[in-house]
Amino acid sequence: MRTRGFSLLELLAVLVILGLLGAFGFITLRESINRAQVREVATRLAADLAQARSSAQRYARPSLLEVDPDGKSYTLTLRQGAADQTVQIRTVPPGIRLEAVDSTPTQITYTAPLGEIASNNAAAFAAEVKSDRTTYSRVVRAIGVTGKVVLR
Repeated sequence: MRTRGFSLLELLAVLVILGLLGAFGFITLRESINRAQVREVATRLAADLAQARSSAQRYARPSLLEVDPDGKSYTLTLRQGAADQTVQIRTVPPGIRLEAVDSTPTQITYTAPLGEIASNNAAAFAAEVKSDRTTYSRVVRAIGVTGKVVLR
């Protein structure tokens, strides 16, 4: 006569299934975190480009944004007065990097007083934000002479 309960084999099978489901959930969660980091860095870069353009227009002083060659940080230089200069260095999270798109320059200068780009190149600045752990990426561009910022 059999007593009520589960056999050891049945318990092990349930534990294996739960372990597999947990592993798939962890992989999905890690992918979502990587995608969120890429989106966050791209949004911050686009906001800093817009801030540089706005600062050049408002204070009639040139502003500069430059991506470091290693792609792990970028520098934002805002000149707000005759001698005032604000320099902000933004670093990206580990596993995220910035790369130039189609051999565009890795720096952009907005000139005063209209906040236009110093270069005549229609694609004066484009940086791709990539993750080392996933294929997901976002591209931030400054378009045309006006330097309008587009995030794709």
